[in-house]
Amino acid sequence: MEILRVSHSSIFSSDSPTECITRQHCRSVPLAFLIAIAIVAAVEASLRVIGPERLVAYEQGVPSRYAARHHILAEGAADLCFMGSSRTNNGINCPTVSKELRETLGHEITVANYASGGAQTPELVPLVRFMLRYSKPKLILFGVEPEQLGTTDVVNERSAIFWNQSDYRAARQRFGPLVDSYLPEVIRNEIELHYLTLRARGRTGNLLRELTSGITTPHPLRGESLYPVHVVNADATMNTSGIDAEQIREHVKTEHLVDGAYPFSDERIESLRELIVLCRSHNVPLVFFEVPNAAIFTQQFPTDTNERFVNVFRQISSKSAEVPADVQFFSLSDLELDFADTDFRDPVHLNLIGAKRLSHRVTERIIKPILIDSIKDQADAPVVSHPTSSSIIAP
Repeated sequence: MEILRVSHSSIFSSDSPTECITRQHCRSVPLAFLIAIAIVAAVEASLRVIGPERLVAYEQGVPSRYAARHHILAEGAADLCFMGSSRTNNGINCPTVSKELRETLGHEITVANYASGGAQTPELVPLVRFMLRYSKPKLILFGVEPEQLGTTDVVNERSAIFWNQSDYRAARQRFGPLVDSYLPEVIRNEIELHYLTLRARGRTGNLLRELTSGITTPHPLRGESLYPVHVVNADATMNTSGIDAEQIREHVKTEHLVDGAYPFSDERIESLRELIVLCRSHNVPLVFFEVPNAAIFTQQFPTDTNERFVNVFRQISSKSAEVPADVQFFSLSDLELDFADTDFRDPVHLNLIGAKRLSHRVTERIIKPILIDSIKDQADAPVVSHPTSSSIIAP
Protein backbone atom coordinates (compact mmCIF):
# COMPACT_ATOMS: atom_id res chain seq x y z
CA MET A 1 0.00 0.00 0.00
CA GLU A 2 1.37 3.34 -0.98
CA ILE A 3 1.42 6.01 1.68
CA LEU A 4 1.18 9.61 0.67
CA ARG A 5 3.77 11.59 2.61
CA VAL A 6 3.40 15.28 2.86
CA SER A 7 6.25 17.17 4.40
CA HIS A 8 5.69 19.89 7.00
CA SER A 9 7.59 22.29 4.81
CA SER A 10 5.08 21.91 2.00
CA ILE A 11 2.15 22.71 4.29
CA PHE A 12 3.67 25.66 6.07
CA SER A 13 5.80 26.96 3.26
CA SER A 14 5.88 30.73 2.89
CA ASP A 15 7.12 30.54 -0.64
CA SER A 16 3.63 30.91 -2.14
CA PRO A 17 3.21 34.46 -3.60
CA THR A 18 -0.42 34.54 -2.46
CA GLU A 19 0.49 33.66 1.08
CA CYS A 20 3.25 36.28 1.12
CA ILE A 21 0.82 39.02 0.09
CA THR A 22 -1.73 37.85 2.67
CA ARG A 23 0.82 37.84 5.46
CA GLN A 24 2.15 41.26 4.55
CA HIS A 25 -1.41 42.62 4.48
CA CYS A 26 -2.11 41.15 7.94
CA ARG A 27 1.04 42.75 9.31
CA SER A 28 0.24 46.15 7.73
CA VAL A 29 -3.30 46.44 9.15
CA PRO A 30 -2.21 46.50 12.82
CA LEU A 31 0.61 48.90 11.95
CA ALA A 32 -1.76 51.33 10.23
CA PHE A 33 -4.14 51.03 13.14
CA LEU A 34 -1.39 51.78 15.64
CA ILE A 35 -0.26 54.79 13.59
CA ALA A 36 -3.84 56.11 13.55
CA ILE A 37 -4.11 55.65 17.32
CA ALA A 38 -0.81 57.47 17.78
CA ILE A 39 -1.97 60.41 15.66
CA VAL A 40 -5.26 60.68 17.55
CA ALA A 41 -3.43 60.49 20.88
CA ALA A 42 -0.94 63.14 19.77
CA VAL A 43 -3.73 65.51 18.73
CA GLU A 44 -5.57 64.95 22.01
CA ALA A 45 -2.39 65.49 24.04
CA SER A 46 -1.66 68.70 22.10
CA LEU A 47 -5.14 70.05 22.78
CA ARG A 48 -4.76 69.32 26.48
CA VAL A 49 -1.52 71.29 26.53
CA ILE A 50 -3.21 74.16 24.67
CA GLY A 51 -6.06 74.09 27.19
CA PRO A 52 -9.86 73.78 26.84
CA GLU A 53 -10.35 77.55 27.09
CA ARG A 54 -8.75 77.91 23.64
CA LEU A 55 -11.19 75.44 22.10
CA VAL A 56 -14.36 77.48 22.50
CA ALA A 57 -15.75 78.42 19.08
CA TYR A 58 -16.75 82.06 19.58
CA GLU A 59 -16.42 82.91 15.91
CA GLN A 60 -19.44 84.07 13.95
CA GLY A 61 -21.02 81.23 11.99
CA VAL A 62 -20.67 78.65 14.77
CA PRO A 63 -23.87 78.12 16.80
CA SER A 64 -23.41 80.11 19.99
CA ARG A 65 -25.12 77.36 22.00
CA TYR A 66 -22.01 75.23 21.58
CA ALA A 67 -19.84 78.21 22.51
CA ALA A 68 -21.87 78.62 25.71
CA ARG A 69 -21.57 74.92 26.54
CA HIS A 70 -17.83 74.76 25.88
CA HIS A 71 -17.17 78.04 27.68
CA ILE A 72 -18.87 76.72 30.83
CA LEU A 73 -16.99 73.42 30.57
CA ALA A 74 -13.66 75.24 30.23
CA GLU A 75 -14.06 78.10 32.70
CA GLY A 76 -17.27 77.61 34.64
CA ALA A 77 -20.12 80.09 34.59
CA ALA A 78 -19.33 83.80 34.61
CA ASP A 79 -20.31 86.00 37.56
CA LEU A 80 -23.00 87.62 35.41
CA CYS A 81 -24.76 85.43 32.87
CA PHE A 82 -27.02 86.87 30.17
CA MET A 83 -29.48 84.54 28.46
CA GLY A 84 -32.12 84.85 25.78
CA SER A 85 -32.54 84.87 22.02
CA SER A 86 -30.61 86.76 19.35
CA ARG A 87 -32.25 89.95 20.62
CA THR A 88 -30.23 89.58 23.84
CA ASN A 89 -27.21 88.26 21.97
CA ASN A 90 -27.15 91.45 19.87
CA GLY A 91 -28.59 93.75 22.50
CA ILE A 92 -26.09 93.25 25.34
CA ASN A 93 -22.56 94.52 24.81
CA CYS A 94 -20.33 92.71 27.31
CA PRO A 95 -17.39 95.17 27.13
CA THR A 96 -19.74 98.00 28.16
CA VAL A 97 -21.05 96.04 31.15
CA SER A 98 -17.57 94.88 32.24
CA LYS A 99 -16.04 98.37 32.02
CA GLU A 100 -18.79 100.07 34.00
CA LEU A 101 -18.77 97.44 36.74
CA ARG A 102 -14.98 97.57 37.04
CA GLU A 103 -15.09 101.36 37.42
CA THR A 104 -17.80 101.20 40.10
CA LEU A 105 -16.72 98.15 42.11
CA GLY A 106 -12.98 98.50 41.72
CA HIS A 107 -12.44 94.90 40.73
CA GLU A 108 -13.15 92.59 37.83
CA ILE A 109 -16.56 90.97 37.41
CA THR A 110 -16.73 88.31 34.72
CA VAL A 111 -19.58 88.80 32.25
CA ALA A 112 -20.77 86.32 29.64
CA ASN A 113 -23.56 86.50 27.09
CA TYR A 114 -24.92 82.97 26.59
CA ALA A 115 -27.84 84.17 24.45
CA SER A 116 -28.24 82.55 21.03
CA GLY A 117 -30.40 82.89 17.95
CA GLY A 118 -33.90 81.52 18.38
CA ALA A 119 -33.34 80.46 22.00
CA GLN A 120 -36.53 80.01 23.97
CA THR A 121 -37.29 79.12 27.58
CA PRO A 122 -37.42 75.32 26.99
CA GLU A 123 -33.72 75.27 26.11
CA LEU A 124 -32.68 77.89 28.65
CA VAL A 125 -33.84 75.74 31.55
CA PRO A 126 -31.40 72.95 30.50
CA LEU A 127 -28.70 75.61 29.98
CA VAL A 128 -29.08 76.88 33.55
CA ARG A 129 -29.21 73.33 34.92
CA PHE A 130 -26.02 72.52 33.00
CA MET A 131 -24.36 75.72 34.24
CA LEU A 132 -25.18 75.02 37.88
CA ARG A 133 -23.52 71.62 37.71
CA TYR A 134 -20.16 73.35 37.29
CA SER A 135 -20.38 76.66 39.13
CA LYS A 136 -22.84 79.19 40.53
CA PRO A 137 -23.09 82.69 39.01
CA LYS A 138 -23.78 85.77 41.09
CA LEU A 139 -26.70 86.80 38.86
CA ILE A 140 -28.62 85.49 35.84
CA LEU A 141 -30.29 88.01 33.52
CA PHE A 142 -32.84 86.80 30.96
CA GLY A 143 -33.77 89.16 28.12
CA VAL A 144 -37.44 88.63 27.25
CA GLU A 145 -40.11 89.89 24.86
CA PRO A 146 -43.52 88.55 23.73
CA GLU A 147 -42.13 85.82 21.48
CA GLN A 148 -40.84 84.03 24.58
CA LEU A 149 -44.47 83.33 25.45
CA GLY A 150 -45.92 82.76 22.03
CA THR A 151 -45.45 79.09 21.10
CA THR A 152 -46.36 75.83 22.81
CA ASP A 153 -43.26 73.66 22.35
CA VAL A 154 -41.53 72.85 25.65
CA VAL A 155 -38.68 70.73 24.29
CA ASN A 156 -36.62 70.92 21.11
CA GLU A 157 -33.40 69.60 19.62
CA ARG A 158 -31.45 72.60 20.93
CA SER A 159 -32.31 71.60 24.50
CA ALA A 160 -30.29 68.41 24.09
CA ILE A 161 -27.04 70.36 23.65
CA PHE A 162 -27.05 70.80 27.44
CA TRP A 163 -28.35 67.35 28.44
CA ASN A 164 -26.50 64.53 30.09
CA GLN A 165 -27.79 60.97 30.31
CA SER A 166 -29.99 61.62 33.32
CA ASP A 167 -31.53 64.66 31.59
CA TYR A 168 -32.30 62.50 28.56
CA ARG A 169 -33.92 59.79 30.69
CA ALA A 170 -36.05 62.38 32.49
CA ALA A 171 -37.10 63.93 29.15
CA ARG A 172 -37.83 60.47 27.72
CA GLN A 173 -40.09 59.73 30.65
CA ARG A 174 -41.83 63.11 30.30
CA PHE A 175 -42.13 63.43 26.51
CA GLY A 176 -41.82 59.87 25.26
CA PRO A 177 -40.41 58.98 21.81
CA LEU A 178 -40.39 62.66 20.80
CA VAL A 179 -36.86 62.98 22.22
CA ASP A 180 -35.41 59.78 20.76
CA SER A 181 -33.81 61.67 17.86
CA TYR A 182 -31.83 63.77 20.38
CA LEU A 183 -29.94 60.76 21.76
CA PRO A 184 -26.91 61.13 19.40
CA GLU A 185 -26.41 64.68 20.72
CA VAL A 186 -26.47 63.40 24.29
CA ILE A 187 -23.89 60.72 23.44
CA ARG A 188 -21.62 63.38 21.89
CA ASN A 189 -22.03 65.45 25.05
CA GLU A 190 -20.80 62.58 27.19
CA ILE A 191 -17.84 61.80 24.92
CA GLU A 192 -16.59 65.37 24.64
CA LEU A 193 -16.41 65.68 28.42
CA HIS A 194 -13.32 63.49 28.19
CA TYR A 195 -12.25 63.90 24.55
CA LEU A 196 -11.13 67.41 23.65
CA THR A 197 -10.62 66.59 19.98
CA LEU A 198 -14.38 66.25 19.61
CA ARG A 199 -14.95 69.44 21.56
CA ALA A 200 -12.57 71.36 19.26
CA ARG A 201 -14.38 70.39 16.07
CA GLY A 202 -15.99 73.83 15.78
CA ARG A 203 -12.83 75.90 15.50
CA THR A 204 -10.06 73.72 14.12
CA GLY A 205 -9.11 76.13 11.32
CA ASN A 206 -9.07 79.26 13.51
CA LEU A 207 -7.11 77.46 16.22
CA LEU A 208 -4.42 76.45 13.71
CA ARG A 209 -4.20 80.06 12.49
CA GLU A 210 -3.84 81.29 16.06
CA LEU A 211 -1.09 78.78 16.83
CA THR A 212 0.90 79.59 13.68
CA SER A 213 0.50 83.37 13.95
CA GLY A 214 0.83 83.65 17.72
CA ILE A 215 -2.21 85.97 17.80
CA THR A 216 -5.07 84.92 20.07
CA THR A 217 -8.61 85.74 18.97
CA PRO A 218 -10.46 87.90 21.55
CA HIS A 219 -13.51 86.14 22.93
CA PRO A 220 -16.69 88.24 22.68
CA LEU A 221 -18.77 85.85 24.77
CA ARG A 222 -16.73 86.72 27.83
CA GLY A 223 -16.49 90.43 27.09
CA GLU A 224 -13.02 90.68 25.57
CA SER A 225 -14.26 92.22 22.33
CA LEU A 226 -17.32 93.21 20.39
CA TYR A 227 -19.54 90.53 18.95
CA PRO A 228 -18.70 89.88 15.30
CA VAL A 229 -22.11 91.19 14.25
CA HIS A 230 -21.31 94.51 15.96
CA VAL A 231 -17.92 94.69 14.27
CA VAL A 232 -19.25 93.87 10.80
CA ASN A 233 -22.31 96.09 11.18
CA ALA A 234 -20.96 98.69 13.62
CA ASP A 235 -22.50 101.60 11.71
CA ALA A 236 -25.60 99.78 10.50
CA THR A 237 -28.83 101.68 11.05
CA MET A 238 -32.23 100.40 10.10
CA ASN A 239 -33.72 102.20 7.14
CA THR A 240 -37.49 101.77 7.40
CA SER A 241 -37.94 102.98 3.85
CA GLY A 242 -36.29 99.78 2.65
CA ILE A 243 -38.42 97.48 4.82
CA ASP A 244 -41.62 95.91 3.62
CA ALA A 245 -44.13 96.42 6.46
CA GLU A 246 -46.60 94.10 4.72
CA GLN A 247 -44.05 91.31 4.76
CA ILE A 248 -43.52 91.80 8.50
CA ARG A 249 -47.29 91.82 9.01
CA GLU A 250 -47.61 88.54 7.15
CA HIS A 251 -44.80 87.00 9.20
CA VAL A 252 -46.47 88.02 12.47
CA LYS A 253 -49.84 86.77 11.26
CA THR A 254 -48.44 83.40 10.19
CA GLU A 255 -46.06 82.78 13.08
CA HIS A 256 -47.80 84.34 16.07
CA LEU A 257 -51.45 85.24 15.61
CA VAL A 258 -54.50 83.00 15.95
CA ASP A 259 -57.72 84.56 14.66
CA GLY A 260 -56.14 87.98 15.01
CA ALA A 261 -55.10 87.45 18.65
CA TYR A 262 -51.64 86.83 20.07
CA PRO A 263 -52.09 83.83 22.43
CA PHE A 264 -49.59 83.14 25.18
CA SER A 265 -48.64 79.57 25.92
CA ASP A 266 -49.41 78.08 29.34
CA GLU A 267 -46.58 75.61 28.70
CA ARG A 268 -44.11 78.45 28.17
CA ILE A 269 -45.23 80.20 31.34
CA GLU A 270 -44.79 76.94 33.23
CA SER A 271 -41.25 76.67 31.80
CA LEU A 272 -40.53 80.14 33.20
CA ARG A 273 -41.76 79.01 36.59
CA GLU A 274 -39.52 75.95 36.31
CA LEU A 275 -36.58 78.27 35.65
CA ILE A 276 -37.48 80.34 38.71
CA VAL A 277 -37.65 77.24 40.93
CA LEU A 278 -34.30 75.99 39.57
CA CYS A 279 -32.54 79.29 40.31
CA ARG A 280 -34.15 79.53 43.72
CA SER A 281 -33.06 76.01 44.66
CA HIS A 282 -29.44 77.08 44.07
CA ASN A 283 -29.87 80.52 45.66
CA VAL A 284 -29.06 82.34 42.41
CA PRO A 285 -30.81 85.69 41.81
CA LEU A 286 -32.75 85.82 38.54
CA VAL A 287 -33.81 88.95 36.66
CA PHE A 288 -36.06 89.17 33.62
CA PHE A 289 -35.60 92.33 31.58
CA GLU A 290 -37.47 93.42 28.46
CA VAL A 291 -35.52 93.65 25.22
CA PRO A 292 -36.88 95.93 22.48
CA ASN A 293 -38.26 95.42 19.00
CA ALA A 294 -38.41 98.23 16.47
CA ALA A 295 -41.71 100.07 16.17
CA ILE A 296 -42.30 98.78 12.65
CA PHE A 297 -42.34 95.25 14.13
CA THR A 298 -44.40 95.83 17.28
CA GLN A 299 -47.02 97.78 15.29
CA GLN A 300 -48.04 94.52 13.65
CA PHE A 301 -49.15 92.99 16.97
CA PRO A 302 -52.56 93.50 18.59
CA THR A 303 -52.46 96.67 20.66
CA ASP A 304 -52.75 94.89 24.02
CA THR A 305 -49.87 92.44 23.38
CA ASN A 306 -47.14 94.30 25.22
CA GLU A 307 -49.37 95.12 28.19
CA ARG A 308 -50.32 91.43 28.52
CA PHE A 309 -46.68 90.42 28.20
CA VAL A 310 -45.60 92.79 30.96
CA ASN A 311 -48.44 91.59 33.22
CA VAL A 312 -47.37 87.95 32.81
CA PHE A 313 -43.82 88.70 33.89
CA ARG A 314 -44.91 90.95 36.73
CA GLN A 315 -47.14 88.16 37.99
CA ILE A 316 -44.59 85.34 37.83
CA SER A 317 -41.87 87.50 39.38
CA SER A 318 -43.97 89.07 42.13
CA LYS A 319 -42.95 88.18 45.67
CA SER A 320 -44.93 85.27 47.05
CA ALA A 321 -44.46 82.03 48.90
CA GLU A 322 -43.29 80.40 45.67
CA VAL A 323 -41.35 83.35 44.24
CA PRO A 324 -38.95 85.21 46.56
CA ALA A 325 -37.80 88.80 46.22
CA ASP A 326 -34.64 87.75 44.39
CA VAL A 327 -36.68 87.20 41.20
CA GLN A 328 -37.40 90.51 39.47
CA PHE A 329 -38.75 91.87 36.20
CA PHE A 330 -37.84 95.18 34.55
CA SER A 331 -39.80 96.46 31.57
CA LEU A 332 -38.42 99.07 29.21
CA SER A 333 -40.66 101.57 31.02
CA ASP A 334 -39.05 100.60 34.33
CA LEU A 335 -35.67 101.20 32.74
CA GLU A 336 -36.95 104.49 31.26
CA LEU A 337 -35.74 103.53 27.82
CA ASP A 338 -37.14 104.40 24.43
CA PHE A 339 -35.51 103.23 21.21
CA ALA A 340 -35.58 104.91 17.81
CA ASP A 341 -35.04 103.34 14.39
CA THR A 342 -31.43 104.54 14.56
CA ASP A 343 -30.84 102.12 17.46
CA PHE A 344 -31.66 99.07 15.31
CA ARG A 345 -29.90 97.32 12.48
CA ASP A 346 -33.10 95.45 11.52
CA PRO A 347 -36.67 95.30 12.92
CA VAL A 348 -35.78 93.00 15.85
CA HIS A 349 -32.03 93.49 16.54
CA LEU A 350 -30.22 96.44 18.09
CA ASN A 351 -27.12 97.82 16.43
CA LEU A 352 -24.01 98.73 18.42
CA ILE A 353 -25.45 102.13 19.39
CA GLY A 354 -28.64 100.57 20.76
CA ALA A 355 -26.75 97.71 22.43
CA LYS A 356 -24.56 100.15 24.34
CA ARG A 357 -27.61 102.11 25.48
CA LEU A 358 -29.42 98.99 26.71
CA SER A 359 -26.26 97.57 28.32
CA HIS A 360 -25.56 100.82 30.17
CA ARG A 361 -29.10 101.10 31.55
CA VAL A 362 -29.27 97.42 32.58
CA THR A 363 -25.93 97.83 34.36
CA GLU A 364 -26.98 101.03 36.15
CA ARG A 365 -30.55 100.10 37.09
CA ILE A 366 -30.30 96.35 37.65
CA ILE A 367 -26.81 94.92 38.03
CA LYS A 368 -25.07 97.54 40.18
CA PRO A 369 -27.80 97.77 42.85
CA ILE A 370 -27.98 93.96 43.15
CA LEU A 371 -24.21 93.48 43.37
CA ILE A 372 -23.68 96.43 45.74
CA ASP A 373 -26.46 95.18 48.03
CA SER A 374 -24.94 91.70 47.91
CA ILE A 375 -21.50 93.04 48.89
CA LYS A 376 -23.06 95.10 51.69
CA ASP A 377 -24.98 92.08 53.01
CA GLN A 378 -21.77 90.05 53.07
CA ALA A 379 -19.96 92.83 54.94
CA ASP A 380 -22.79 93.21 57.48
CA ALA A 381 -23.13 89.48 58.08
CA PRO A 382 -22.15 88.59 61.66
CA VAL A 383 -18.94 86.65 62.07
CA VAL A 384 -19.71 83.29 63.65
CA SER A 385 -16.93 82.16 65.97
CA HIS A 386 -16.51 78.45 66.33
CA PRO A 387 -15.17 77.16 69.64
CA THR A 388 -11.61 75.89 69.54
CA SER A 389 -10.59 72.57 70.94
CA SER A 390 -9.00 74.29 73.95
CA SER A 391 -12.19 76.19 74.81
CA ILE A 392 -14.16 72.98 74.63
CA ILE A 393 -11.76 71.25 77.00
CA ALA A 394 -11.46 74.16 79.42
CA PRO A 395 -13.79 74.01 82.43
